[in-house]
Amino acid sequence: MKNLTDEKYIGQLLAEEMLKVMNSVNIKRFAAVITDNESNVAAVQKLITIQFSKIFNIKYIAYCLNLILYDITLLIKQLNIVIL
Repeated sequence: MKNLTDEKYIGQLLAEEMLKVMNSVNIKRFAAVITDNESNVAAVQKLITIQFSKIFNIKYIAYCLNLILYDITLLIKQLNIVIL
C-alpha cells in the first residue's frame, strides 16, 4: 500500500487501495474486514460493505481483541510457555 496521508478523499482512496489488495489475494477468500473505528476507516468499511455485502464489517472491539491476543501470543513465545 502507498502512503495516503496527503490525499484529499482519504476514505475513498483507502477503500480503493484495500480493494486492490483484496482482489490481488482473491476477494472471495475474505469473510470480514476488521479495523479500528477511525472515521476514514469507517468510510472504507462502509464502501466495501456496499460493494460486497457478504464481507462482514467488524468494528473496534474485535480489533482490540486481536491486538490483545497478538500480544499474549508474543508473550507466550518469549516465555516459552507450552499450552496443552
